[in-house]
Amino acid sequence: MKRLAAIGRKAFVPKKSEGGFTLVELLVATTMMVIITGATVSLFISTVKDQARITTGADQVGQARTAVRKVMEDVRQGSTISVAGAEELKFKTYVHATSCASSPSASATAIQCTVTYKCEKETSKTTYQCTRTPEGGSAVTVATGLSSGSVFTYTPNSTSATFITVKLVLPASSGTTTLENGAALRNSATNLSY
Repeated sequence: MKRLAAIGRKAFVPKKSEGGFTLVELLVATTMMVIITGATVSLFISTVKDQARITTGADQVGQARTAVRKVMEDVRQGSTISVAGAEELKFKTYVHATSCASSPSASATAIQCTVTYKCEKETSKTTYQCTRTPEGGSAVTVATGLSSGSVFTYTPNSTSATFITVKLVLPASSGTTTLENGAALRNSATNLSY
């Protein structure tokens, strides 16, 4: 019987090639996996939250670029300024359209229209928006989310301007993003004199 008990005990003794993990090793490995998984999930959630903010910021910058391009296009074809303020610009310009209130068309003959750009505080917000209103038409928003409504500056001054600068300032996570461009009124009497 003694011999049988000894044989039975040897059957449960693992050989070195059959070694496994101890309970302490398993607990340490499990703890490390929980920490690594938690950090990975936290990083993923943070990235997803930031993506929405980054996309919104990129959309605003794209919209502001388009607005600056459109203002500069109108200014370059402009002739006479009737209102020249930091937040409003009203002037005569040439547009390719069938009427001042219709959508632009590259195939249409250029006609002279009065266009108004106006920047004012957005409703229930601390930011500003700018609109473009063609003569006889309705206002179309060209830029939103601006830090300031003071957008236009004039050279040499607002009463005899021949050059207009547009400066759109957007709030950003690390300060502000500024888009700035300027153009001369190509069709003004001052710029046409030789």
